[in-house]
Amino acid sequence: MPYEQQTHAVSTTIEMEESRQERIALVQERIVLESVGLNISGQVATATVRLRERGRVVSGRAVGRNVEPQRLSLLGDAAARALTELLPLGYGVLLSGIRPVTIEVGDAVIAAATLLTPGGEVTLMGVAPADGGVTEAAVRAVLDAVNRRLAYLFADTPLLNAN
Repeated sequence: MPYEQQTHAVSTTIEMEESRQERIALVQERIVLESVGLNISGQVATATVRLRERGRVVSGRAVGRNVEPQRLSLLGDAAARALTELLPLGYGVLLSGIRPVTIEVGDAVIAAATLLTPGGEVTLMGVAPADGGVTEAAVRAVLDAVNRRLAYLFADTPLLNAN
């Protein structure tokens, strides 16, 4: 291959990689947690999560029994539903498990989420410190589980909802 063609091929490859890296940064930055709520009314608990992707706001909601061990699951389910609203048709997020943990340096929440894609399922793990309480940490743990994978999957395509 002549030198000019080699130089052009290398330059094009570098430009494509730079573009891909810029896109990864956009995806990682654009899903923002706007609010988390847990409304308790008698025996019923309702979790709501609002996420923002650039100018678009979506929300997820989960309703269940008002029992302490189930509240984190409701928060994680609401986060997964909100994330699914952001994803293209054929993609989704399901909460597989969520648990508070305490270690020497403090409290945290660990979440396992299943990312559904047209090519199959991937189980992902995330963790978030519970400095501000477990309510917000539960949602942040779900976001932590899927953020890097979403950046990888959608680095070359826009993140548009068709669900």
